[in-house]
Amino acid sequence: MGFGFFVGSSGLVVALIWGGAIVGDFVMRHGRGGSLIFGGILVIGLFAIAGVVGWALFPRVQRFKPPGPELKRELHPALFKEIDRVAARCGVKGPRHVYLAPDVNAFVADVGGVLGVGTTRVLGLGLPLLHCLSLAELRSVLAHEFGHFAGGDTRIGHWLYRVRASVHDVVEGLAGASDLSASSDLPGLTVLFLVVRWPFVRFGHFYLHFTLALSRAQELAADALAAQLEGVAVLTRSLQKVRAASVAFDNYMQREVVPLLQQGYLPPIGPGLSRFLDSPTVARHLERVSATLDEEPEHALDSHPPLTVRVAHAKSLGLKPPRTNSSVEGDAYELLTHRPELEMLMVERWVKGAALKRVRWEDAGGVLERVYRERASVLAPGFVGHTPATLPRDRGPVLELLQQLHGRTFGALTDDRLLLLAAASWSDVIVALLLDAGFTLVNELGKPLRLERGDETYEPVRLLHEYLFDGEDGPWLAMWSSVGLSQAELGTVATAQRHEP
Repeated sequence: MGFGFFVGSSGLVVALIWGGAIVGDFVMRHGRGGSLIFGGILVIGLFAIAGVVGWALFPRVQRFKPPGPELKRELHPALFKEIDRVAARCGVKGPRHVYLAPDVNAFVADVGGVLGVGTTRVLGLGLPLLHCLSLAELRSVLAHEFGHFAGGDTRIGHWLYRVRASVHDVVEGLAGASDLSASSDLPGLTVLFLVVRWPFVRFGHFYLHFTLALSRAQELAADALAAQLEGVAVLTRSLQKVRAASVAFDNYMQREVVPLLQQGYLPPIGPGLSRFLDSPTVARHLERVSATLDEEPEHALDSHPPLTVRVAHAKSLGLKPPRTNSSVEGDAYELLTHRPELEMLMVERWVKGAALKRVRWEDAGGVLERVYRERASVLAPGFVGHTPATLPRDRGPVLELLQQLHGRTFGALTDDRLLLLAAASWSDVIVALLLDAGFTLVNELGKPLRLERGDETYEPVRLLHEYLFDGEDGPWLAMWSSVGLSQAELGTVATAQRHEP
């Protein structure tokens, strides 16, 4: 189908050039007055369409941008031993280059070359992913990825991508040409461009859905190879872990890691993710999210089948469990050496030029105190006249206070999103108020923020959410009454203070 697209489109380019030349010759010989102008515009239109389509078909060198630092065989021999072993069991040639990626993902690709010729095999492994999997589960993930090599998926991928890109370029190019002709008051050219664009749009829609169905079939075939080598149970467990970690990763980064990076501190991201996922609070949240994802209909443009379909397909293969005992094996991240240095290399790609200091998770509370104080010092002037007992939660007063704090309107937000924004803004100031009163911030990964003073322990952000979303006045007001701050002026919280861990 892709080959037919290129042949047909190339024939169209030749026909347009040939037709433009014939029309041009005829106009030059016989055109007079208005017919000369009309013929000239038509020739320009035919040549323009030929140029747009021809440029979209022109072969290009695909440049690969590594997602992170390259892992060298001599520095990580245990990892490459596993990669070589799985590649041999899959009956494929292993990747020439292995790169570390900053997310919960693994991928293979044939990169470089022209139209799939002269390519190089590469493998990408997410550093967070390695902290979520056992060795057996990593082998299952590798077997799945190498299944794409075995099935020729990466070679086909070059053509699939090239056809999609070419159709996109033609559609966008002709859309731009029609806009230009319309603004130049040339309706005839506008109609011509739109007429030629229409079959490319229809073909693009058909081709996208056809290739997505092919991609899903390729994923199931790769799953089958992984199940044969490592067992259905290990495959299922790895799929479930990858999805859970993928769902939680952005929240983990934004909630736990980014505030520390913004202050110039680097916590151990991989180990932190493992602890974050082990938190009972996070585990319950992921169960709810996973149940919701399982109930959602299959997305029309998702290249991967739903997890329930993949698990059911693996179980339907009727494979016997492998003889190896995967339960006694170690964790995948242990295959890497120099793990802290690799994390630093990864993070330096996000915060270029920053001199990061390492900080243990146990010592991160002091840094977070500074974060809350700095944000509160900016917001506090907007809270003049407000106390913890008078914070609004009805839409009108909440909107008014948020607009005063941030200097813009939020009327288009739904009630839930409005209260989420309010909770984020309110929490900075109430935490700073408690810090001013001598409380110390305790941050445990995946658990509600806790503040302690002697024998007193409170979770103010959790109580604030209950106050805003559930209308629970009692626990919220009781906390402030107990610490003697019910009528404290929120507009007078202390300015930022530096806390070194």
